[in-house]
Amino acid sequence: MKSLIMLVFILLAFALAGCAPDLTVKNLDVTWDDANKKAKAEIANIGNKDAENFLVYFNGDENPVSSNHRPQVSHSVPGLSKGGLIILEADFAPLAHPDNQNLGNVYQISVLVDPKNMVKESNEENNAKTVPVSHGVACFDFGPPPVAGTEYGSPVGNVPGDVVIVSSSGIKMAVHDFRWVSGGGTFNQARIEIPPQPFGGGRRFALTTLISSLISAV
Repeated sequence: MKSLIMLVFILLAFALAGCAPDLTVKNLDVTWDDANKKAKAEIANIGNKDAENFLVYFNGDENPVSSNHRPQVSHSVPGLSKGGLIILEADFAPLAHPDNQNLGNVYQISVLVDPKNMVKESNEENNAKTVPVSHGVACFDFGPPPVAGTEYGSPVGNVPGDVVIVSSSGIKMAVHDFRWVSGGGTFNQARIEIPPQPFGGGRRFALTTLISSLISAV
């Protein structure tokens, strides 16, 4: 009889240990561009017991880390029933400040559920999710290049300020006067040079690479 009672207590202890909330981040969507800097997360309780109140942090993880005005949005959730799901949002745009480089140091968004361990969960290892953000290295499709040796400037009737190339992406290049730092004199010509590697219509280049590859002042 004593052995049976002990077995019942052991089974009951295991049952109670497994009866707990389990909070997790099911999904995290981030929109990070010039117009919007927002995140939306789905928080779920996949455990077998209701969760009482807890916190959720949306962190803008930085490199380097700002000494002041670190971007963070927090939510206080009054509770979440077992099997329940809530959607929380964070807008980081109002947090832009010179101290955090106007959010220029943010490289990823992290969502932390119950960071203060207010809820005793059956699994404490699934409370976070991260999504990297991109600050946009712009690439542009310029299509087929002009013929090597083509000159722009006075020899073909253009004056400084004239637009001589318009790409399919709307990028414009114009003729400008250049003045030597030493030696005096000005010039306002440019010539298309053969790029260091062949390319044609449809190839994409970073803008800085394209300019350095195509245009040289002579």
